[in-house]
Amino acid sequence: MQLASFEGSTFEDDTDFLEATFESEANFLEVDFRGDASFQEVSFGGEADFGPASFGGEANFFSATFQDGADFYRAQFHGEVDLTNIEFRRWAAFSEASFERGADFGGIAVKGGAAFHAASFGAGASFDGATFDGEADFGWTVFQAGADFSNAVFGDATKFERARFYGELSFVGTTLAKWADFSRSIFEGPTQLGPMIVDMLDLDRAVFTRPVQIEVGGRQISGLRTRFLAGGHARVAWAELIFQEAEFPYPTLISDHSHQFAFAKDAPQKWKDRAPSQPTKSHMKSLERANLSGLVLSGIDLHRCRFSGAHNLDRLRLETTRAFYQSWHIGASRLLLAEECEWRESHYSNSRWKRVAKPDDFSVGDGLVIQPREISSLYRGLRKGREDSKDEPGAADFYYGEMEMRRLDRSTPWAERVILWLYWLVSGYGLRGLRALAWLVTVVVGLAGLLQVIGFNDGDPGFRDTLIYAAQSAISIASSNTALTEHVSWAGEVLRIVLRLAGPVLLGLTLLSIRNRVKR
Repeated sequence: MQLASFEGSTFEDDTDFLEATFESEANFLEVDFRGDASFQEVSFGGEADFGPASFGGEANFFSATFQDGADFYRAQFHGEVDLTNIEFRRWAAFSEASFERGADFGGIAVKGGAAFHAASFGAGASFDGATFDGEADFGWTVFQAGADFSNAVFGDATKFERARFYGELSFVGTTLAKWADFSRSIFEGPTQLGPMIVDMLDLDRAVFTRPVQIEVGGRQISGLRTRFLAGGHARVAWAELIFQEAEFPYPTLISDHSHQFAFAKDAPQKWKDRAPSQPTKSHMKSLERANLSGLVLSGIDLHRCRFSGAHNLDRLRLETTRAFYQSWHIGASRLLLAEECEWRESHYSNSRWKRVAKPDDFSVGDGLVIQPREISSLYRGLRKGREDSKDEPGAADFYYGEMEMRRLDRSTPWAERVILWLYWLVSGYGLRGLRALAWLVTVVVGLAGLLQVIGFNDGDPGFRDTLIYAAQSAISIASSNTALTEHVSWAGEVLRIVLRLAGPVLLGLTLLSIRNRVKR
């Protein structure tokens, strides 16, 4: 039929347009279908307007085809809705539509944009296997019961901003090509986001009140002020992670699955095609001002992560400390926080720090360079967390960083800074055993040379004898060489006192450093 207009009509009984063809526009504006309405396999050649129509019974649009736009703005569906296998060749609008009972959109294909903005689903909603080539807008939508987007394909931006999910939510096997926006959404039911592929996943200010399972491969996952109020597990691949001011009050595991995600035998080919040829570990870029009391990180690269202002840093559980940047200096390595790298880069022209700290790596948030006192507190929190986990060797590197920042802090009293500087120079804060041992050998050999020159009144002792005498004095062993002990000068006595003081201290620092590295 040509132009068909049923505007304002009321259909008291069941209505059947089975396999009908509307060659041009079809106007069902404000139509009241009080019985069942069937548009199964109907072909709409022009724009179809069903807004705001009312469907009192079942509404069946199975395998219908819309050549032009389809407008269901503010339509009310009081019965079950079958919209499976529909083909929208331009756009589809269901904004502010109301679905009181089950709505099945399984297998639909929308070539243009799809708008479900502020729609309401009173019962289950299924979009299993749906395909959206253009932008899909589910912003402000309310899902009172379950919502299933399994195996759906979104070719453009996907918006779920401020959506509310009260039932079970599933995105298993979903592909999102560009941007998926769940910002400010509230998830009241069990939630499974993935496994799925997305370029950028936006969870800013989202609230998860039930345990959540996230399995995502993509470029970036943003969780600014996201609240994980019941914990969960996020398996991520290749992604840059930003969780500034996020809350993890209950156990929440974030683990890296970059090498398993798209390369498992049962992974879809479309995922393998989009995966990086050389997948790299997911890396955390910011946990600034976040509550980390329940967070567990496994396999996540942390060498560029900023922790400034984080709360409960001592409760952060790290499966490994090797995720931090390791710097080699004076023959030993230690772990570095991004904040220290950034501060050193801003204060030193040394090319080593220029290589370590690239400003673009630390440009999250306000990007301010924090001072050594604050950096020291970050190291202290991480150190305490490792100590509480009975990982003394892992805590040692954080202790070294803490002491370094105290030593370099201009607000530290000068006397304390001198002591810290000496402690660093002699033994690397009790963590560099070889340095303390080298100082012990240097002191013994050096003072042995002085003893040979000014340490004895009579005779000309050989260097070997004076070296043995110096070594025995350093470890408080009485010398059996009476020819030397009977002719010690006053200068020799002074040198012997120095040896007897310095030797045990340096030897003790050597043993302390060994203990700190091997203590269980």
